[in-house]
Amino acid sequence: MVWKRSNFQIQCSQLPKEENQTIYTSIGEIVYWRGCYKGSDEQPTEVLAIYYGPESSRSFRGEEKVTVIGQIDYGKLNELKVVGERIWLRGTEKVRVEKWGE
Repeated sequence: MVWKRSNFQIQCSQLPKEENQTIYTSIGEIVYWRGCYKGSDEQPTEVLAIYYGPESSRSFRGEEKVTVIGQIDYGKLNELKVVGERIWLRGTEKVRVEKWGE
């Protein structure tokens, strides 16, 4: 299976509202995922994920809802896919995430 997202572990001082939740994500969506587990004996973590292809969100427990908090500019989706696949094949890279416009 090829993952179509890049995850970044984060820690929020204020939890985002649980709204715009889904298990089906699309290319370019930015989601907040609280309770993402890597294994059954671990504590939940907070994750920011950027999807570069359609996928359903899930863990070892099955489908898990995520909160959609943003969308990558549609003009940058091809670049996002290239970077996402490169990270999947070669490993981690530094990424800078910033809010754009209002």
